Amino acid sequence: MVAAVIDPPYSANVMYAELADFFYVWMKRILGDVYPGFFKTSLTDKENEAIANVARFKGFEAKASQLAEKDYEGKMFAAFKELHRVLWNDGVLTVMFTHKKSEAWDALAKGLIDAGFEITASWPVRTESEHSLHQAKKTAAASTILLVCRKRPTVAGTRGWWEELQPLVRDTAYTKAQEYSNRGIHGVDLLLATYGPALQVLSSRWPVVDNKGNEVRPDAALREASKAVSDFRFKSLTTQKLANVDMPTRFYIHAWDFYQAREFPADAAIKLGHALGVEIDDLMKRYGVLKKKGDYVVLQGPEERRRAKKFKIDGEGYYNIALDKIQAAILTYDDKGARGVKQLYQATGFLAEKEYVASFEALLNALPPNTSEYETLKNVGEYAMDGKVKDRREHPKQTVAKRLGDFGDNGQGDEG
Repeated sequence: MVAAVIDPPYSANVMYAELADFFYVWMKRILGDVYPGFFKTSLTDKENEAIANVARFKGFEAKASQLAEKDYEGKMFAAFKELHRVLWNDGVLTVMFTHKKSEAWDALAKGLIDAGFEITASWPVRTESEHSLHQAKKTAAASTILLVCRKRPTVAGTRGWWEELQPLVRDTAYTKAQEYSNRGIHGVDLLLATYGPALQVLSSRWPVVDNKGNEVRPDAALREASKAVSDFRFKSLTTQKLANVDMPTRFYIHAWDFYQAREFPADAAIKLGHALGVEIDDLMKRYGVLKKKGDYVVLQGPEERRRAKKFKIDGEGYYNIALDKIQAAILTYDDKGARGVKQLYQATGFLAEKEYVASFEALLNALPPNTSEYETLKNVGEYAMDGKVKDRREHPKQTVAKRLGDFGDNGQGDEG
């Protein structure tokens, strides 16, 4: 075989067999006597389905989600191993994949690379319209990542060292983030677009170990890509000189920038936290930046965090992080207008703090324009900060149109 193009199941995104049961039982009643070989079981085969189905692993001692991901990884490896066998030595495999959970990327990439493939190129391709029902009011990725793979040359005794590859992975991801941003790719799509180049570096030197001899999984490269994108985006969101902004505030800014929604998957929050060096438990309990909601997390606005007593405005007040000060300004503007905010600034000296000004401007440019938080920040910036910050999205509609045009025709994907 000279080429193979596949669109594998996206981990736990779609439970195909469970959905197919509805049709299977009716088809069995109608066609069971005509095609008895196709309908031997009462329901569809779920044991051999190549997805991460948590329901199949409940009741075991180990965590069901971990067992499901391990099962998915094993089945992906088996499929890629067979593709490796049937492809010619100069054959090409193209894999279409997208998923916001890095566990899904880690499992797919591990199976792919272990099977003997090297990722030689990757491209993000828009497969979802921003106005489709599949995308509306969701943080779903609008792009599919195409991974171009070839058989990796086998050289006995060779291995890659993570300490050597780590800076190369990060530099590659940072460069690609710049390139893709210039092409109109933003948010979670920008983050996912750098996964391919990061895995490309890793797969070229597989297997990879650290200086203690421990195996390095693809997830390590994905974390480095996330760090690179977060650094690039923060620089892009502010005209201020980079300041030593605290990580909980940076997390809040990047979460809005990447996901453009107050609510997004908890796994994504954990990975972003790891990339920035802040624990998810601290973000929830110590700083009150997040609140758990099932498998999702919710970014906490100014009023929620004030009620949780994470900061105080009255009197001299107390503020632990830059976000406290920004949200204090938002609440003060809502209560007392621009004059009240100017009085707050005079009493606290916030405007003399580089970290505050940089964080304020970065958040202003990260927030979706249709949120009340953005509207208040914009007003505070215009009427109480004496031109210290700049809204860099003067024509958001043109930006959206440009992004749609850059990607060409919009198809409708079936797996998100």
